[in-house]
Order: sequence, then structure tokens, then C-alpha cells
Amino acid sequence: MIPERLEQARSFGCEALDIRQDTPMADMLEPILGAREVEDAAVDAVGF
Repeated sequence: MIPERLEQARSFGCEALDIRQDTPMADMLEPILGAREVEDAAVDAVGF
């Protein structure tokens, strides 16, 4: 939820979802995956 960390993740190729938005998760996933859910794996944290 820290903008700088989301940008850092994006800088090396991660697709980062900003959960502070008032958008349902499925609506954020669909443009990236072409589906409304994760079918194999996901990481729910950003940082080192």
C-alpha cells in the first residue's frame, strides 16, 4: 500500500495492484490476466 514500493515492483517487471483503490480486485486483475481470478499463483506482498 506504499506507492514507492508499488513503483519499485513495477520497475523490475511485476504487475502491481494498488489495493487502496476503490476497485474490486477482479476488475483490476482482468486487464492484466484476461480473467477475473488468478489461476496458478500470486504474491500478495511488495518489498525486500
